[in-house]
Amino acid sequence: EEDEEYEEYQKQQQQQIQQIQQIQQIQQQQIQNQKEQEQVQQEQVQQEQEKEEEKEQENKNICEALYPWKADGNDDDDNEYLEINIGDQINLISQNESGWWTGSLNGKIGLFPSNFVQLIEKNIEKVKINELILPIPTKQNQILTQLINEKVEKPSPRPSNRVRQVQKIQLESDLTINQQEQEQQQ
Repeated sequence: EEDEEYEEYQKQQQQQIQQIQQIQQIQQQQIQNQKEQEQVQQEQVQQEQEKEEEKEQENKNICEALYPWKADGNDDDDNEYLEINIGDQINLISQNESGWWTGSLNGKIGLFPSNFVQLIEKNIEKVKINELILPIPTKQNQILTQLINEKVEKPSPRPSNRVRQVQKIQLESDLTINQQEQEQQQ
């Protein structure tokens, strides 16, 4: 009988040990799952921060210096001004109606004259003229297509005439299209 009781006791002990091991495995799995969830959350937060930073970059107004300018050195507050050179791209912080804007350049924040810079349009894709789709095949469009597809070996001595001709043809084409649309609406 004692042997049977002892065996029963050992079985119970073994079952308890197995239960404890199972509980430990479950706890380890839960810890692993929690770590994975935290990592996923961190990645999501990081992605959101990156998106916010991209939006901030997109929303930043940038202007390009058309002329050089620097404070004349006669004022005590010359440190408040930015020195700008042609082609500098300034991150615009604020615009003031007085004509003095606040911006940052090379880590320095200061004022600069707005009439010395030009705002840069963002997110505008430049379209090559030969990629334009002409809506209706008209005589003007045929001429425009012919001008676009011409292979010019040498630079034209007067390119502005060609540009004016292309613009005139495009304008005529637009007017024709507008007239046709108006006629269709009536």
